[in-house]
Amino acid sequence: MTALALIAFALWALFMRYLSHIVEFLRIRKFASTIPGPSISELIENAKKGQILAWLNSLYKKHGTVFRIWFGRDLVVFFSDPEDVKQILSNNKLLKKSKSYELIEVWLGKGLLTSANEAWQRRRKLLTPAFHFRILGEFKEPMEDNCQILISKLREKANGEQFDIYPYITLFALDAISETAMGLKKNAQMQSESEYVKAVQTICRVLHKRSFSFWHRFELIYRFTDAYKERIEALKVLHGETNRMIKLRRQMLQDTNIHNMADAEKS
Repeated sequence: MTALALIAFALWALFMRYLSHIVEFLRIRKFASTIPGPSISELIENAKKGQILAWLNSLYKKHGTVFRIWFGRDLVVFFSDPEDVKQILSNNKLLKKSKSYELIEVWLGKGLLTSANEAWQRRRKLLTPAFHFRILGEFKEPMEDNCQILISKLREKANGEQFDIYPYITLFALDAISETAMGLKKNAQMQSESEYVKAVQTICRVLHKRSFSFWHRFELIYRFTDAYKERIEALKVLHGETNRMIKLRRQMLQDTNIHNMADAEKS
């Protein structure tokens, strides 16, 4: 009798511990029932085929500008009408990111892209001065240089046939971000086979795949997959290069300050 009482008490304690989560899930599930969307089996089938984007496009054509998808127990609602998106993005109360953002924290850490609520607001205030028109004007030349490289790459493909523009745009973005944010050239567009570029492509691929995999969402299971090993190797390259760039940038700023001080003393 004592053993049964202990088991009953443990089950009751467990139920009470997760009661709020259960109530919240039931509330969300009731809300989700009012929005059209596919079944879990459809998601799994299309995730295996690797045709997620094409599938999402078909869902838009079938269900309209608003539809929902269940990723396990996580509900994701898709909006494609500009007015709906405007209402969401302009709402200062909707600052919490989805759980999918947690997957990229191993790469980008808790920065402006991944943080939420008060932390996001604080970081945004710190970065706002960096987007002043005067500062953005300083980026005009490097942006133009990288645009010219992109144009020359696209011109090579301008033969009337269809081609995938994605690899060219991502390499351009990598060059532009590196040179404007860090002040250092990566030459990703000209050196697309470099170790760093390959690492960026690998981390994007494995994180994207994990975001659509139910089983890979469990860290204990994920650690035994080939994708996890690929992620570890890619992060070594990415974090190593980031640390090198930060160290180099600090040295450049230090040298500039020393030079300015020397000029001031001479004058």
